[in-house]
Amino acid sequence: MNDTKSGDDKTLSVTPKKTLTLKRPGLEQGTVRQNFSHGRTKSVVVETKKRKFSLPGDKPEPVAPSVFTPKPAAPAPVAAAPVVQEAPKAPPPPPERSGMVLNELSRGEMEARRRALEGSKAREAEDRQRAQEDAKRRAEEEERRKRERDESARRQAEEEARLQAEAESRRRAEEEA
Repeated sequence: MNDTKSGDDKTLSVTPKKTLTLKRPGLEQGTVRQNFSHGRTKSVVVETKKRKFSLPGDKPEPVAPSVFTPKPAAPAPVAAAPVVQEAPKAPPPPPERSGMVLNELSRGEMEARRRALEGSKAREAEDRQRAQEDAKRRAEEEERRKRERDESARRQAEEEARLQAEAESRRRAEEEA
């Protein structure tokens, strides 16, 4: 059994499967080749409907009306003696509340709230103290850097003055010699 074609061409091919369908009037079939982005191609069967054209003077073909027979409506239920229902009463208005929420809290809730407030005040005080210490530390560091820059500039100026004095003394010594 040899799966290849005769000759140098060594490609295999499979005949495409055709779908089994009944031909309907008014439809034409054709095949279209689909190309996919990853390089694969596939043949697909396409059906197209034939359009019916009518000229402006022609009468359109009559369409068979669909027959619809409605079922008889169910008999209306016999009304018994009318029952009178009272309208539901509106709920009573809520009692007026004062602006103080603490009066409505239990002792345990008030104690928990007091502890939470004390804890938050203590944390805020610690944060403020830390911020002040950080600001003081930053100011000291900036002052130290400024002193170092000033000292470096002073030393550099002294070095330049010394070099100029040496150059001046050499020039005088050369002039005298």
